[in-house]
Amino acid sequence: MKVLFKNEAIPLIKRLYHDYIRHYIGLIFAVIGLLLILSASTSLQPLLLQQAFDKVFKEKDITYLTLMPIAIILICTVQAVASYYSALLMNKFGSGLIADMRKDLYRHIIDNEIEFYSSHDSGNLLSRVTNEIIGISNATQVFFNAWARQAITSAGLIVVMLYQSVELTLISLSALAIAFYPVMRITKRLKKLVRQSSEQNAKFNARLLESFEGIRVIKAFAKEDFEINKVGQYIIDIKAISNKIISVSSLTPTLMQLLAGIAVAFVIWYGGYQLIHDRMTEGKLIAFITSLLMVSKPIRSLTNAGTIMTAGLVNAERFYSILDLHSKYASRHEGAKLQVDSGAIAFQDVFFEYPNGTKALRGVSFTMEAGKKTALVGHSGSGKSTIFNLLLKFYQTKSGVILIDNQDIKEASIHSVRGHIALVSQEIFIFDDTASNNIGYGREGATQEEIIEAAKAAKCHDFIMNMPSGYDTKLGFFGQNLSGGQKQRIAIARAFLRNAPILLLDEATSALDPKTEMEIQGSLEKLTQGRTTIIIAHRLSTVMKASKMIMMDGGTVKAMGTHEELLANAPAYRDLFGI
Repeated sequence: MKVLFKNEAIPLIKRLYHDYIRHYIGLIFAVIGLLLILSASTSLQPLLLQQAFDKVFKEKDITYLTLMPIAIILICTVQAVASYYSALLMNKFGSGLIADMRKDLYRHIIDNEIEFYSSHDSGNLLSRVTNEIIGISNATQVFFNAWARQAITSAGLIVVMLYQSVELTLISLSALAIAFYPVMRITKRLKKLVRQSSEQNAKFNARLLESFEGIRVIKAFAKEDFEINKVGQYIIDIKAISNKIISVSSLTPTLMQLLAGIAVAFVIWYGGYQLIHDRMTEGKLIAFITSLLMVSKPIRSLTNAGTIMTAGLVNAERFYSILDLHSKYASRHEGAKLQVDSGAIAFQDVFFEYPNGTKALRGVSFTMEAGKKTALVGHSGSGKSTIFNLLLKFYQTKSGVILIDNQDIKEASIHSVRGHIALVSQEIFIFDDTASNNIGYGREGATQEEIIEAAKAAKCHDFIMNMPSGYDTKLGFFGQNLSGGQKQRIAIARAFLRNAPILLLDEATSALDPKTEMEIQGSLEKLTQGRTTIIIAHRLSTVMKASKMIMMDGGTVKAMGTHEELLANAPAYRDLFGI
């Protein structure tokens, strides 16, 4: 990604405004109005101080002595009310901005196809949706709370300074203007460090998430110390970058404080000279010095906020770098609606290669009869799983046609194609949710009665009812409270509930022991009745009852036929199963 210079930041800010900030324009104007009131009340304080010196301390005016405390109390009251409500409204704006951006980014990530996830790890995406969007919101709030507020306050105080002495004002501001070039250099260096920090934090999140997901493997191989050292190195790297950011970002306020001190010292010297020669009153000099001291504080606040603003711009750039990645395929709902009656499937001269260049299918042609079982067999890497991926429209064919009931699925919407397919794989994902909701994931809007009916068909009703809260029992992270067989039954229950005409079974029983497999086979037999079923399995016992066997080898169809036909005529088939 390119480094954000000011000419690149402006389009980014404009885009943020158009996409998100403008929806809160009424609230923002209310905040600006409160900030103007706050600025005006703050700017009045030096003038009150001048009146106190000239009218009360010098002229001994009893009327001003009475009015002055009342005026100070009123101003402080106005400041307190304006500060409270401006902070309240800004927090409301910030939380709304975070919610809007998170919804859009999450929707975009989820809507992307499988190919997107091969180049974006989970930890990186997690960091974008959580931490980095908060960084954008913080920067936006800082702009109004720090930049807008302090800029308005500074402008008001500078007007007061000009009223006291134009000459002293120009001299004071020229001292601060000297800081412009070094501040720009510091900001450029800061942007580079903030980007490194964001990228390092994303890597850290990815590794952290990976270690939690793979905790069983880590424990099984006694790799705890390895993971601790690996994650520890990320922590050390993040600490080093954070220290660099602090050291660089601290230069600006230090420089501004030094220049402000020089300006105040010069004003005292030159103003004192003016006072001695009766060219300025004591009250005016005190008011000017007070204004100068007060204006230096918001200016320092502006420079202190630079780090947050810089981080926000970097995070906004990273936010849009994901949002601007559009899927190569049509949206889920774009295309014709697939009408499936029987569920007959045909591949006609299909070629496909993965984004990394791996050629997976080379002119594959076959048919799968409606309502019958077809088994895909072959060594790993022969193209079996690719056929599933193409049927589910995870990827698009390079050439050739895939038909379901004589309809080209390339012309059909992704949503309608997947709506007619149920998948049961060996990689069962169980959500950290109730048993009811995990089964109900198979079909949106399913009633509790339908969920229970599906559970009974999948032979998981009994073990669910033996859980502490029955169907309301949470199954744990990745289903840690379930055995392998129980997870598989939950997956089969989802497929029953979906009631799709096409069923894909991808090594659905490979991880189970023979006894559990036999128990589940009964559920699978019931599930496959009347459905076009495609089975991928390496166990002969799982596939030999299929109506047709399609043997894949190197992305091509090596042989087709029934088990008996291949057993008699295809030596490679016998070799595959060691017969």
